[in-house]
Amino acid sequence: MMNASLDTDIVIHLYKSRRKDLLFSHFDNLFIYEYLLETEMQSKSTEVYEEFKKMLQV
Repeated sequence: MMNASLDTDIVIHLYKSRRKDLLFSHFDNLFIYEYLLETEMQSKSTEVYEEFKKMLQV
């Protein structure tokens, strides 16, 4: 397995296509820059942003 740095468009696409499991089944660690999460993802898809943030709090 390996680490991955995430792009907001990829995360949004996987969440909306109900394939977020691909993120967690192929990588040991996932990284996303705080700016990308808090600014880009939030402005591109509030729905995915909120779901992703909930997952981070677990």
